Amino acid sequence: MMKLLLGLALMTLCAVAHGKSYEGYQVFTITPKSKAQLEQMHEMMDQLDFWRTGPVGEPSQVMIPATDVEYVKEALEAAQLEFEVHINNVQSLIDEETKAIMSREKATTLATFDYNKYHSYQEIMDWVTNFRKAESSSALFIQEINVATSYEGRQIKALKLTTGSGRLGAYTQGGIHAREWVSPATVINLLKKFVDAFKAGDSVATNFFNKFDWYVIPSLNVDGYHHTRPEASNTDRMWRKNRQPTYTSSCTGIDMNRNYGYKWGGDGSSGYPCYETYAGESAYDAVELNQVTNWLLGLKNGGQQFKIHMDVHSYSQYWVYPYSYTYSSSAKVPDLADLERVAKASVAKLTAVHGKSYQTMTSGDWYPAAGASEDFGYKILGAKYSYTVEMRDTGYYGFELPENQIQPCGEETYAGFREMFRQVLLEV
Repeated sequence: MMKLLLGLALMTLCAVAHGKSYEGYQVFTITPKSKAQLEQMHEMMDQLDFWRTGPVGEPSQVMIPATDVEYVKEALEAAQLEFEVHINNVQSLIDEETKAIMSREKATTLATFDYNKYHSYQEIMDWVTNFRKAESSSALFIQEINVATSYEGRQIKALKLTTGSGRLGAYTQGGIHAREWVSPATVINLLKKFVDAFKAGDSVATNFFNKFDWYVIPSLNVDGYHHTRPEASNTDRMWRKNRQPTYTSSCTGIDMNRNYGYKWGGDGSSGYPCYETYAGESAYDAVELNQVTNWLLGLKNGGQQFKIHMDVHSYSQYWVYPYSYTYSSSAKVPDLADLERVAKASVAKLTAVHGKSYQTMTSGDWYPAAGASEDFGYKILGAKYSYTVEMRDTGYYGFELPENQIQPCGEETYAGFREMFRQVLLEV
């Protein structure tokens, strides 16, 4: 019965996936009480749009199209999975957000850029250039790099921050999933905060830049991000993937966080283009990811030794480390003790800022996600400290995190990154 009902839900989901309106869409909170129920929930993950997934006893959240609400309720009841309606109408949140964005002037200069607002793709690219021009100095040189060109022709820019030659490498990226707006906003805040800290003589920032070149991409999935924004001609606020056509004519996009090459195509990814976790036809066939990973591996092959790889996401308040491709009981990384120690220290500092509780775990403790970034960072790029940070919140707002949460999110994430950098510096 459950599979039949989910099949009906899937047909409707694919049919409306490219629509602008989320009128009547609901978000359910599901709490599996046993491993068997968790596995039942995981069976649904390919077919439905899960916003958040948690382990046994913790809430997960899934968005249901208006026409499928009753089908999914029946399926969950048949499976005896405990659930409740968390958001009654997703579109009402989008409307409120859009009204605020469209009522303000665009930020074209550094002086008009508000670090506590969600900005358009073009505003972010302008910020990259303006920040580099304003903040680059003889003490801390900032280089702007055009790393890649998206499927739709947009530039993907990185900043390299360096104090000289012969440094180790650290890499940070934001915005691999389009709808996670707080990710690019936070990465931008991290850049500003660390540059300000360096200029002020902060010991960790100074030591970090004396030992590391820091490569940062604020927004990786630029087409997807633009597609979620009200500036787009055909906006879809809850879009996750890139905007690359697939082998079907009805469904677009690859989940770039399932398209990395390590253990590509395994558990937690899908081979069907209509699913949110579609891994592509082959590893690295997402055009943006292909170029970005080639750039990183080119740096590595040219002698840049990466020690840190960070992928910034929302939401769930987790600090996650490899492996992601399988359950943690099946495989453990050789550096597990160090990864866990540094993650716990970072989360302790993060939590102390505003009291927001974060958890540390391997992705395999959570759910398998083959072809994900932290495994690429660890196994292919060779960065010992490879993490995915899932920021605010735990589901009250989800992907509709209000702008008044950007500043505290940035402050606590900075504290976590600063402690992580401090811990890594102890061994280099």
